Amino acid sequence: MLGVSDQHTSISSRSLLSIAEEMGQLGVWSHNLRTGETFWSPGVHRMIGTNPAIDRPSFGTLLRSVHPDDSKGISEAWELMRQGFTPELTFRVIHPNGNLRWLTRRCEVLYAKDGAPLRVVGMLMDTTTQESLRELFRKNERRLGALGEGFKFSTWSADRNGALTSLPQWRSLGLESYSQVIGWDWLQIVPKSERAQTKAEWEKAVAGGKRFTSHIRLALGTTEDPIKVTVYSEPVFASDGTILEWVGLFVRPAEASNDAPDVQKIKPVHIRAARALLEWSIEDLSRASGVSVSSIRRVEGWEASSVRGQTLELIKAALERGGVTFHSRGDNISIGLRA
Repeated sequence: MLGVSDQHTSISSRSLLSIAEEMGQLGVWSHNLRTGETFWSPGVHRMIGTNPAIDRPSFGTLLRSVHPDDSKGISEAWELMRQGFTPELTFRVIHPNGNLRWLTRRCEVLYAKDGAPLRVVGMLMDTTTQESLRELFRKNERRLGALGEGFKFSTWSADRNGALTSLPQWRSLGLESYSQVIGWDWLQIVPKSERAQTKAEWEKAVAGGKRFTSHIRLALGTTEDPIKVTVYSEPVFASDGTILEWVGLFVRPAEASNDAPDVQKIKPVHIRAARALLEWSIEDLSRASGVSVSSIRRVEGWEASSVRGQTLELIKAALERGGVTFHSRGDNISIGLRA
């Protein structure tokens, strides 16, 4: 335990750095652009996964630990640094025990009196937690996007007064742009004769401060008839009981289904949405269909035209055995799960 006297107590930057390094959060380094000499603090060795007793600090030593997919980017950044350019860089390293870590490099160039770059000094920070959270967020966004496309819905949020603040899956509703629905702009796609009444009913429901379901009509295209959209709404409360915001769903009506669609009409988004419904990975679909992982990636990567119809049939059949149903109405395809 640290004792604090009545006298002024100062903590040196070296002490703070030592504490941070011991926590595994950061390390400092430098590189002499004239001599090529490189210095790494113990924290840098710890984050990269090298042994300071036997691994000499150098770009080659670093590169041996860098994830193969990031080696090109870090090599380019190294060359830029030698020329005096030091953009922030985030990359992955693989430790000898197989652990993968995300690191972020920040640095600056020190110049000689003649103006030539002399030395680069910088900091390396372990940002694995932040990057893992970002990837989790991106994964959830992809899942919601696939489900939104398949079931024609979008989540939404609004401020306490009911003005929209987000509509992430706006494409699934057939909208042309995100900006056309934020705030009260979404009223512009309500038929003109119905806007005043729609806004009044919406504001009245929001003022009630309780969960509500409403039906509004949206004119999504100049040549299409307005469609009725069901809106599910739920208030989000603060600890003191006041409303912070509103969240909910916009859901387009289900389309009447005819016969099963021609397999060539099934798009990559339908395959991805079907997998999301079953919570299948690409590897799961490969095992169920007998189709290679690489072929499935081509199908889901908008390269379905390069895949044989028989392959698409195998994929569709596997998804149907898993419980997915495909229905078509004209050129439109909807998917669902068997009850």
